[in-house]
Amino acid sequence: MIKFKLDFTDEELRSALNLIPSDSWYHGEIGTYLTLNESTRAKIGEPAPDFSLESKSGEMFQLSEQKGKYTLLEFSYTGCPYCFLAIPELRKFHDEMGDQIQVVSLWKDQTKKIWLESQSDHKSQITWTNVWDPNGLSSSLFDIKIWPSYVLIDPEGKVKSIWSGYKKGSSLSKKIQREISL
Repeated sequence: MIKFKLDFTDEELRSALNLIPSDSWYHGEIGTYLTLNESTRAKIGEPAPDFSLESKSGEMFQLSEQKGKYTLLEFSYTGCPYCFLAIPELRKFHDEMGDQIQVVSLWKDQTKKIWLESQSDHKSQITWTNVWDPNGLSSSLFDIKIWPSYVLIDPEGKVKSIWSGYKKGSSLSKKIQREISL
């Protein structure tokens, strides 16, 4: 997990950015975080900040186009074992509730190759929208610091809840159903 957002002030990050090669993943990640100020980050009860990312199928996914039903954003990265432990429960939830809620996995992998090829046996279980976040834009917009993390957005496009972590048997689907009263 990249913890720079927890450990450094914005001023310290700006200074460090000058020392990091501009073509590195870390430069892009820190630069993206610094371009967002506190007012652009998601807040419960307010409209979700919009973003557009490439899906595994090659299509662009744009959050603002998802209004009309609930959307669950699931933030993962390939080095996160708990992210993979959550996939079977997310798959079951998606299979049962996919007509009422859209699930979107957002992968914060350092390269597109890692996103597409690493842990492909686990990722092959994903039958819902699966996108790559190359510079951490979406995780910065929702101030994600722990993986996996989840953001529930209501049909009007407002942030309903944000929570972090996964524990096998914690009944992720029950938590979501409580949040949306299904």
